[in-house]
Amino acid sequence: MFSLMVRKPRLDVPGGVYQVLASGNRCATIFHDDADYHAYLERRERYGQRDEGTVHASVLMTNRGGASSFEAPVQARSQAG
Repeated sequence: MFSLMVRKPRLDVPGGVYQVLASGNRCATIFHDDADYHAYLERRERYGQRDEGTVHASVLMTNRGGASSFEAPVQARSQAG
């Protein structure tokens, strides 16, 4: 019998700092070449602008992407309408 572990909802705190992490299943490689790294960085930039957040630090490894320190905007996205 498997038990299902559900993550509690994340607090959306205006001005809060969050760690954002993308990783491969069982540490599988998610970046295979430079094009993969560039595509990830472009998306991160686009979503950061959309959400009006600030990335303070970032690390890219072959099996983990964007171990980033992300500061949420002062006006939380859920309150922006």
